[in-house]
Amino acid sequence: AARLADPAARTVALETGQGRLVVLPDGRAVLVLDDLDAAPAGKTYEAWIVEGGTPLPAGIFPGREDRDLVPLEGTVDPGDVVAVTIEDELVATPEGDVIVASESA
Repeated sequence: AARLADPAARTVALETGQGRLVVLPDGRAVLVLDDLDAAPAGKTYEAWIVEGGTPLPAGIFPGREDRDLVPLEGTVDPGDVVAVTIEDELVATPEGDVIVASESA
């Protein structure tokens, strides 16, 4: 919540999905997702920071029906994109379809 209230934070719109990406000057970021259903049984959502076309794991979360606040592991630099996939388990590279994607940070 503190990251969201930081006056130095900038907001990046999502190209896919509902919500926004909030990025602090030091690159720490929170993905705010609205109306994302819980992940299907046996699945999880996995966030990715995509640097120059290379996706890096940034955390997993189960999803809720109203609002998810997902603090990302790693830093979001200018030009990076944040994406979310549905996976069977924590994976090193995305296997599922991208269901959320930010504009370029």
